[in-house]
Amino acid sequence: MTDIEIIIVNDNSDNKTVTVINEFKEEDPRIEVYNNEKNMGLLYSRSIGVMKARGKYVLTIDADDNLCDADVFYSLYIAAEDGNFDIISFRIFEAHDYYDRHKIDEHVLNYKEHNLTVFQPELSCYMRGSNSNPKVNDMNIWGKFFRTSVYKEAIKLIGEERLSSNVTWEEDIIFIFAIGNVASSYRYIRKYCYFHYGRKVSASSRLNDNERAIGILTRIDLELDLSKKECSNIPAMSLISVSKDVLKANDDKCINMLKKIVKKIMDSDKIEDKYKNDVKNVYSSYLS
Repeated sequence: MTDIEIIIVNDNSDNKTVTVINEFKEEDPRIEVYNNEKNMGLLYSRSIGVMKARGKYVLTIDADDNLCDADVFYSLYIAAEDGNFDIISFRIFEAHDYYDRHKIDEHVLNYKEHNLTVFQPELSCYMRGSNSNPKVNDMNIWGKFFRTSVYKEAIKLIGEERLSSNVTWEEDIIFIFAIGNVASSYRYIRKYCYFHYGRKVSASSRLNDNERAIGILTRIDLELDLSKKECSNIPAMSLISVSKDVLKANDDKCINMLKKIVKKIMDSDKIEDKYKNDVKNVYSSYLS
């Protein structure tokens, strides 16, 4: 499949990166480049790329991912079309530096594909967990192939204010939770499509306390707005579990977001009193 578009969103990178992008663009006319005037973070930049996309399906690729082979697009396209699925999830091969690359290639080539189809009316609960089982099941943006129209609906659900918050931490969960609220079908195929090159030092590992808190709070705020009955307590449970992280934040933006979220939890008629009291005990100083 060569009739594809390759979209690069340059999030105000340095001149060297711009030079490399332009070199690729000269070699491949399928490449389109969009430049952010200032650094806007991963949540915003991904959304720009998807909103510009014209194809029926979209696949996002991070800096530490690589496609396993040339058949990836065809396999994902056929899997999505065969049943009209909104989301296709696939396997990731962890290709760390200390692995033997020849063994990786051999493993992928010899792997036989098996399909498991999953339909879930409330996909957001399936992916995020529920009140009775708050385990995160499948909240990564990577390792998935999306129907573009559904992805665009999810971006609109997230809203301009959240998209512009310069979120780079937990943006996976923010996107997936939104997509889970608008998608109607999900399929998992047991096929390796990505190599993920694990790194000890990544962009997210260099974030400061405020940057991490913005991502966490943006995610919880979205969950408060979109959670269905089956997972209505999740935002309060989440806020309790991340108290060590968000209480480290000291800038006005984070503090105001935290106050807003605590108030929304206290005012919610969907969250049980038990969890409201837990939030109240931990975040009493943020109650106005």
